[in-house]
Amino acid sequence: MSDDYIPERDAAQAARSAVKWRDLAEEALAVAETMRDPEARRHTLFIAEAYKVLAEKAKERSVRLVCGLA
Repeated sequence: MSDDYIPERDAAQAARSAVKWRDLAEEALAVAETMRDPEARRHTLFIAEAYKVLAEKAKERSVRLVCGLA
């Protein structure tokens, strides 16, 4: 790693990413609830679930960085 590496900065960025992905998941779920086309709804729910996974991974990364494990 470079000399200017700051784990706290990466942890903060990971935490912000977790919030962003969680917000997108909630937005996708809200959109899916309004859809009448079953296939479009299914795809949108799939996207929402993918956003949830990304949020969880970002949160886990933030915790690892804060604890010094990454």
